[in-house]
Amino acid sequence: MNVLLDKLEERFQRSNRVFDSGMVLTEMVRISSEYAATLSARNVRLAACGERIWVRVEAKEESVNLLFSGGENSALAG
Repeated sequence: MNVLLDKLEERFQRSNRVFDSGMVLTEMVRISSEYAATLSARNVRLAACGERIWVRVEAKEESVNLLFSGGENSALAG
């Protein structure tokens, strides 16, 4: 059971990236675009809530969640 839980935790950490530095919008777009290109994304979704921006990059083999907070991103939510 512990081995399975460790594998789930490792997979969760690989598929989620958090950016709390309050980066500007252009940097958020650059990072999201790089993930989409690297994974050969089939779908990219975006949602805003308060000062947080969530981007899900979905590919055939793997999906990644990107979470951005602060900075210019708060302008998207308002």
